[in-house]
Amino acid sequence: MRMVKLISMTEEIAWQLWENGQRDRDWPNACASEEGFAAFLNEWRAAAVMGFGEMLAVSTGTTHSSGDHLICGFVTFHVLDPMWSTPDHIVVECGTYLVPEVRGQGWNRPVKAASLSHASVHFCADVVVYAVPEDNVRAVHSLARIIGEPGARWGGSDAAANEFERALKRWLRYRTWKEGKPFRLFVIPLKSTETSHLLNPDGNHGHFVREQQHPHED
Repeated sequence: MRMVKLISMTEEIAWQLWENGQRDRDWPNACASEEGFAAFLNEWRAAAVMGFGEMLAVSTGTTHSSGDHLICGFVTFHVLDPMWSTPDHIVVECGTYLVPEVRGQGWNRPVKAASLSHASVHFCADVVVYAVPEDNVRAVHSLARIIGEPGARWGGSDAAANEFERALKRWLRYRTWKEGKPFRLFVIPLKSTETSHLLNPDGNHGHFVREQQHPHED
């Protein structure tokens, strides 16, 4: 599996991505203007300072001749308020943006794996969710190929799992109301061996999630 690096979002990298995004129909509408993108960056910087979120740049793991990283997108992390979960879970919502030049080249799976690893290590998450607008058909199909259909792994049928499912569905309804459009919810339990296999079907020992989730195991 291809390796990627999640690195700090510097001012220079951020505006390089913004310039690239002006030519991309999938670039977030809220970031279309310079003012909108500046506000977007400031929101994530505040989240990082407060400890409930982060925005990182995605590097292909290679560099220019100058030594600068080759950037192919960004990822976001947002820790859900406990009211949208249960006491047994820490849930992190992740988001991914890849520049058009690298789409369809096999980068999405390793980016997702690196994101899950980061959510586990830096936010102590045991569940990651992706909320994808239903009209973003490409992103919905891409996630379905990687981790299965939305809601396929809620984590069991016992009372605790049912309570957790109800909490996430309430959050999804809130998200739909807030954004004014419907979303598909993908739920990824990080302790699941099924998740490890889905993100690393070749059984590579360098798999991000397994390596970070159980760092002391042989």
